[in-house]
Order: sequence, then structure tokens, then C-alpha cells
Amino acid sequence: MKIVEINLIEDITKTVGLRKISMKKVGNTILLAGKNGSGKTRLLNIIRQQSANLPQFLQQKRQSKDLITPINI
Repeated sequence: MKIVEINLIEDITKTVGLRKISMKKVGNTILLAGKNGSGKTRLLNIIRQQSANLPQFLQQKRQSKDLITPINI
């Protein structure tokens, strides 16, 4: 799976002391630069956690759609 965009709301990032994060047009190579303690590793850990939850989220989304279709009919 290729990540093409990152949008992390403040509810997710504030738990590790970061602000809302939005990265558009993410390419094949990404450079994270900053001082020690600026949040580089915390950002990568959040992305890792959120991407691990993605299959579960997509399955719930599909199930919700399957439940909504009969209701509309």
C-alpha cells in the first residue's frame, strides 16, 4: 500500500504532544527533519498505528454500506 496523503486530526496527535498534521502530495521519498525532540519519531509512530488500524476501518466502512443499502430500498 502506498501512502499518498496524510491527515491526522488533533484528537490523534495531541495524545503525543503534536498539532494536527496534513501532508498533501506525498511522494516516494519523504524527508523528516528537525531538532531532537521535535516529534519526528512520534509522527512515524502515529502513522504506523493508524495504518495498522486501516484494514479494520475499511471493513467497518464496507459493512456499514452493506447495511445502509437495504434500508434505502
